[in-house]
Amino acid sequence: MVKNILLTGAATLAFVLLPALASAQSEDAGLRHVGRHIPGLADDDIVRAKALEPVGDDFRAHLAREYQQLVIFETDEMHDWRDADYYAEKVMALGDNKMVSPELVEDWEIEDPADAEALGTARGRLIAAFDKGAKTKLPADTAVAQASYDCWIEQQEENFQLDHIEACKKRFEDVMARIEAALKPKPKPAPAPKTEWQQVSDVFTVYFDFDSDALREDARQEIDRFVASLEDKDKVEVAVTGHADRAGSNEYNMALSQRRADNVRAALIEKGLKIGDLEKFDLKAVGESEPAVATEDNVREQANRRVELRAFGLVEVK
Repeated sequence: MVKNILLTGAATLAFVLLPALASAQSEDAGLRHVGRHIPGLADDDIVRAKALEPVGDDFRAHLAREYQQLVIFETDEMHDWRDADYYAEKVMALGDNKMVSPELVEDWEIEDPADAEALGTARGRLIAAFDKGAKTKLPADTAVAQASYDCWIEQQEENFQLDHIEACKKRFEDVMARIEAALKPKPKPAPAPKTEWQQVSDVFTVYFDFDSDALREDARQEIDRFVASLEDKDKVEVAVTGHADRAGSNEYNMALSQRRADNVRAALIEKGLKIGDLEKFDLKAVGESEPAVATEDNVREQANRRVELRAFGLVEVK
């Protein structure tokens, strides 16, 4: 007879059986059970298995403890020495660091094909869990599952204590559901959207008087509007580009456009723009090389005496 385990770990819950059933021998039923062992003639494996103290928290140690509790139950509660010896061999094999696999259905005389199929399916689930690392990830639960499966198949072959069969089967099903849920692959997170830096503001243009880098009142108002446009934006890059018209030499106009850009930068800081918090701050001068309005050389043009302000942000693209 085999222990009915309904609690976590190696806890046991003994069956309440009639003595006659505990010692019965039934050739007609095709049972492996051979009756009550004569007291004092316990196999050495049984004695050693009961005395073994599995050490550790790995799968082998947990499995040895599970089988050991079955040995103790069979001898102390059921006096079923044949089944006790069956489990004791497993305990001792594990103690010798040998592999103990779940029983093969074809090695057992399972009368009903439906029962054999159910056991085959159960063993397949257990092996699939092994393949997914259950022994390492969930050693205690996996040991319970294997011991419960072996308990189920042993009881199913005897096939006369239906409550024992159901208890072993239920314990297997319960712990396997837990194992399979824990091993189920976590859904992959959605891929991060593809983004790229794009201009996210209008072009704000600050104009200057001829041959001047001083900020006019209208220029300061334009800077105010630009700073306000950034308030609802995260991860912003700012570009400040200084320009000049074509009156004067290239060298002079390059320097003049640089001073204009520098003065706009100072005004941005004065208005509260924290340049250090930006993703990037790009300031450059291009002199007269990029006119807003094309003119001949040495021609004054208000539209070209300017600093342009742009903001860039990350924009999701498909």
